[in-house]
Amino acid sequence: MKQIIIGGLILAVVILSVVIISRSKNVSQTEKMSENKDVVVPPTPVAIKNSREVAISAQNSQIIWTGRAVGKEHVGTVGIKNGTFDFVESKMVGAMFTIDMSTIADNDLDGAMKEKLVTHLKSDDFFGVEKYPEAYVKIMSVEDGADAGYIKANAELTIKGITHPVLIYGKTSMENGRAKFEGDVTIDRTLWDIKFGSEKFIEGTGIQVIDDNITFNITLVSEEMS
Repeated sequence: MKQIIIGGLILAVVILSVVIISRSKNVSQTEKMSENKDVVVPPTPVAIKNSREVAISAQNSQIIWTGRAVGKEHVGTVGIKNGTFDFVESKMVGAMFTIDMSTIADNDLDGAMKEKLVTHLKSDDFFGVEKYPEAYVKIMSVEDGADAGYIKANAELTIKGITHPVLIYGKTSMENGRAKFEGDVTIDRTLWDIKFGSEKFIEGTGIQVIDDNITFNITLVSEEMS
């Protein structure tokens, strides 16, 4: 009888140990998923047949941003971290580049006002730079524009981990052995969960209205092409 009881106790201990280990594994996996749920994966490279990649020069490239509120306008810059052009012969057919959101800056204010604006832009009210330090642009195809020398680039823009299609209008050129792309795009920031001060979301709050549209003037310059 004692052997049966002891055997039963041993079996119960084994079953309990298995349950605890199983739960521990599940909790661990859940924690890992929770830790990774906000990780933004960069877009995959543009795959264009017979194209060649040319690196973008980060130090010679930048974006100028323009934002507007009631009765005023702010202009600043944000840097390019890295990227590549795709060329078929001498024609740009695609590109992909990473925007370093930590470099966002204001050009029209000074001192404490400048610092206050930049801090606010980096906060969760706007670009959430601590959580989303990078944004991405992927140009997947290029069409001729209405005017000679101009193009329309079909692209995807990822900000705060959210991706939407955009059209970038611009032109390409060659200067001193380097390819250059200059383009403009205006976005509705609320599509990328940048809702602070938007008239769509602040009714009755007394917060100053900030225009939903942000314009980006993009200048990309390649490394020297052989």
